[in-house]
Amino acid sequence: MRGYQEKEVEKVICEILQHVIKALDSGLIRPNQGNGFDHVLNIIGGSVRCQESKVQIAIENTLKDLGVDYFKAIDSGNFLCRI
Repeated sequence: MRGYQEKEVEKVICEILQHVIKALDSGLIRPNQGNGFDHVLNIIGGSVRCQESKVQIAIENTLKDLGVDYFKAIDSGNFLCRI
């Protein structure tokens, strides 16, 4: 997601989530967790230096707005999202 503007990040995250949800619903892909229900998606937000980047903040805000359950890895800037 490096090099994207905040609005672009929001659009891309929404598109990715919609694509994965449609693939799960259609059976094209199966949930990747052993319970047969949850699917975990890793969104790479870039490395964290001294402070959060605008991209990471935009990713987190988008996930919150969409009501997606997620975990943010503080040291790597990645987000694990449960769909």
